[in-house]
Amino acid sequence: MDDALHILRISPVERLFELRSTGSPMSASVAVARVENQGACRDALRHKCDQLLRKLAREMSADDTEPVTVRHISGSAPCLYWGEKACDLRASVAHSGPWVAVALAGQGRIGIDIQVRDDRRRYREIAEFLDLDPDAMRDKQLFFSSWTLREAIAKAADESMLTPHVLEPKLAVACQKHGQVVNAGPFSAFVDVILPNAHLAVVLNNDSEARTCA
Repeated sequence: MDDALHILRISPVERLFELRSTGSPMSASVAVARVENQGACRDALRHKCDQLLRKLAREMSADDTEPVTVRHISGSAPCLYWGEKACDLRASVAHSGPWVAVALAGQGRIGIDIQVRDDRRRYREIAEFLDLDPDAMRDKQLFFSSWTLREAIAKAADESMLTPHVLEPKLAVACQKHGQVVNAGPFSAFVDVILPNAHLAVVLNNDSEARTCA
């Protein structure tokens, strides 16, 4: 499959992942970072997300003459701009606990999710709410992988995470193959345990017209 994602590099610096499509260079880039000031107001989390998005945008584009700005729209993915011109990179962001994760794609639509394990949360109720496979409720690692994958698919498909996507059963193989890319139809999925207690999922939808920023 020409548009399949391949993992190129995992860097220890802010946990930067590069995912590349064989069809076009640097199809998607992902960065994960910890927000140290865990009075973690949303402003601090958003500031770190914006910082990472600008960093990835610089790495993914040859145009470094204009400043990169990030604009947030309620209920939608952020939009990036080179000066006043909308950027053609598609973004997705997520946060859990002190961690933030961002992704940029050069084509299609991208979805990302991160979840940090916290045993104080009622995970069985969450699993039932999301209508996840009952097996996932008995295996914490499978549960977190399934949860992050469901959210990433919903963002990449621009659908509700309460409605499983038709390709989710095929993409769910990624939950058993941590660190490997799984392809199904136009979707490519990557699920991994990136820290002892943090699960990450990235999904690229190569067949979707991404929302255009005005």
